[in-house]
Amino acid sequence: MGSIQLGIQHAIGGLASKPERDLLMQDFMTVETTNFPHEGSNHTPAHHYSEFKFKTYAPIAFRYFRDLFGIQPDDFLMSMCSAPLRELSNPG
Repeated sequence: MGSIQLGIQHAIGGLASKPERDLLMQDFMTVETTNFPHEGSNHTPAHHYSEFKFKTYAPIAFRYFRDLFGIQPDDFLMSMCSAPLRELSNPG
């Protein structure tokens, strides 16, 4: 579960370098895939998880909606990454 949080942190942090602009229809279809090798890379930190890929769906569109509802990036990251995620079982 920690790898998911690392991917979220990387995705939200990476949006800071992208300029704010009008939302386009193509923004809803964007899928970004980032490889996270165990030893890190030029774009990702080293970590103690197995190598993994993280897909970010419609990052610009979701940033737009977080902004629209007044959700600051730091608050979003705090809510998603400050404590370990828990897996909930589904009986059905």
